[in-house]
Amino acid sequence: MTYSFDTPCRVEQQVRAIADYQIGAALGELDRDEEDREDIVHDVRLRCKKLRGLIRLVRPAFAGYKAENAAFRHIAHLFEDMRDAKVMQDTYDALIAAFEDQVDRSAFASVRREMTSRRKAVLARADWDALRGKAREALVEARDRARGWSLEAEGWDAIEDGLAKTHKRAVKAMDRAVRDPTGPNHHEWRKRAKYHWYHTRLLKHAFPQALKPRAATIKDLCDMLGDHHDMHVFIETLEGEPGAFGEAETIALLRAMAERRSEELENEARALGDRLFAEGTGALTARIGAYWSAWETQAQPADAA
Repeated sequence: MTYSFDTPCRVEQQVRAIADYQIGAALGELDRDEEDREDIVHDVRLRCKKLRGLIRLVRPAFAGYKAENAAFRHIAHLFEDMRDAKVMQDTYDALIAAFEDQVDRSAFASVRREMTSRRKAVLARADWDALRGKAREALVEARDRARGWSLEAEGWDAIEDGLAKTHKRAVKAMDRAVRDPTGPNHHEWRKRAKYHWYHTRLLKHAFPQALKPRAATIKDLCDMLGDHHDMHVFIETLEGEPGAFGEAETIALLRAMAERRSEELENEARALGDRLFAEGTGALTARIGAYWSAWETQAQPADAA
């Protein structure tokens, strides 16, 4: 099943079906060849994020939200160290690629070696079988619970408040990041925008011509903000242990490059965010609600038949 509602009817049933598919896919990832463990980590964590996005959409109508959100967050957290080590190396590679024509890559070889060494060390000390076993057990338990989930509302009534709350939080987080452009504030904006991205994807069939392009643009924004967060953590890592990565001059240059790239990402994200979130929460919720209502009207003859 795709990550979207296929009909405006039977929302509760579809929430269960989407959750069942995502949990089953995560369990399938855990059965892949151990040599692909970093890809497995990425994909399992992604499934958990999509599940958290799903239940957040129906949160006001879902009494089990708090417990289920904590459960999926815990599963993703099991693999956090492995994820972070890979991201730091990938961030270094992306930074060097961004300045490929301006710097000599070999000058930063000591940094690349240290990042690679740390990544390998994390992989070596991780008890992969134990982590995978814990994740599998938790996912199986979650799947059993998800098959019995119930909502206290149906149709648009089950969705409207969750959509509005998430969008409103994304707008507030953007405003905060613009006023005080710190790394944590941009990271919070990214988290809130990402939930809105998941919700737009879930609702896309209400009016695909409008919502699919919006979802794609929100993803672009989230990618920018994700890269910004990774650069922020990268800078913090260099500052925390400068002697571990090479000569002071080398680290100072690399930090300046990362700060410049972060500033570029901030400007790009703000320009895109200003357009994406120009519409107020009330107006956006009413607009998507109207799409849903029209979709519901269209679906009724088919259901009656």
